Amino acid sequence: MRKILFVVSLTALALLPRLETRAALEIVEPAALCDRFEKKADEKKCLNFVNTKKPDTYVASTCQSLDDNKLFMQCLEFATKAEIDPRELETCAQEDLSDQERMSCLRKTADKKGPKFQRMPAQFEGSTKKSPGKKR
Repeated sequence: MRKILFVVSLTALALLPRLETRAALEIVEPAALCDRFEKKADEKKCLNFVNTKKPDTYVASTCQSLDDNKLFMQCLEFATKAEIDPRELETCAQEDLSDQERMSCLRKTADKKGPKFQRMPAQFEGSTKKSPGKKR
């Protein structure tokens, strides 16, 4: 009985960071973020970038809150280079931040790499999930 409780406790502890991250960020498949563009050429350019550069899913999901399309693409570029603990992104995902404040937050968070963190792969609700970003 003790062994069962021990295993259940370890499993719960292992899943806790993942559950906290999912609550803090709405994880969206990076390709779905390109739906924000009104012009097909811009959407195609975004899709090509996402499919070839493979931006970090957690950082890219934070980029979706940016209103400016130019900053959004810069954020996706940043998401290909940044190494950020997803749990640290909660601060950057706050709705009341301006675009510049959000990018600054991402850069500051990326600078806090420290020791390697345990990384859980992102899981999507479904591959057809649309980005809640605004059409432009």
